[in-house]
Amino acid sequence: RFDRHILDSTMFERGNFELLSEVDGIVKFWGLVVENMFLGSRIHRHWRETVPSVFKATTVTPKMDLHLICFGSNQAEEDMCIGEFGKTINNRKYYHDKRKLVLVAKAQINYYIQ
Repeated sequence: RFDRHILDSTMFERGNFELLSEVDGIVKFWGLVVENMFLGSRIHRHWRETVPSVFKATTVTPKMDLHLICFGSNQAEEDMCIGEFGKTINNRKYYHDKRKLVLVAKAQINYYIQ
């Protein structure tokens, strides 16, 4: 499943990973991992700027880098997972992304509790 990583392992060599942009890392590394992990399942992978289902009927639109959705037998959309990616850890982006993830998770919990 990870033939791409085996065929082109240069991204893992010292110093090369740092040369990748944030989107390079998502597409070339995490994209392959996540897509292969859920291949053949009912879980759909949505990348970049997706809004979680619980916010579709609101004016709040937190955009996430990764959004895993499971469609039920009645085609109802159920959020399974959300995620944010960053090339490096810097305080500003880390805390911004973390705050966004916590607020979205809280909204999802509230939605399912009601």
